[in-house]
Amino acid sequence: MTYAERAGLLILNKFSVTAFVLGLTGALLDFYSGYIFFQMSDVTASSMGITTMHYNNSVLAWGIIFAVLGVVLVATAATNVFSSSMRTMPFLGKLMIIFGVVMIFLSLLMYSGITPLMAEISLLISSTGMLIVGALMGVSGFYMAKNRTGSAKMMKNGMPSQNTAPSTSEQIRQDERPK
Repeated sequence: MTYAERAGLLILNKFSVTAFVLGLTGALLDFYSGYIFFQMSDVTASSMGITTMHYNNSVLAWGIIFAVLGVVLVATAATNVFSSSMRTMPFLGKLMIIFGVVMIFLSLLMYSGITPLMAEISLLISSTGMLIVGALMGVSGFYMAKNRTGSAKMMKNGMPSQNTAPSTSEQIRQDERPK
């Protein structure tokens, strides 16, 4: 294994671990928000001495949205770690940017009160945490998508730099070859 291949694998591991941690953190926040929404979805009503329980469909839908986003984030985080192909990394970086924007959007919806209101501390933890993790996912995804293409070139050419032009020593060796 050449130096460039080892350097490429180190870059891959650093980005994969960062994406995995951010993906799991985002998924945990989504699962927490979904859990709070699921708890709020059942409503008990008492009428004429009869207590009935029914579900608030709007709150239940928000809980399902957050739970599904959490599952998708876990799957994407696992794919980031277990994918060894350099070709999939720009796609996964762009996917992280999309998930980051979605998390920022949902956190702003939660904070503005468009989603059903949660308890104060739950709202603060969920919306602020999702805003921070969403922003970090966007930045990390941008850097992954940008740097993965350079790493793929580096691995393809076997050179330690991202420059695709041959070095001076390689030009001399090419000129000395018999024609």
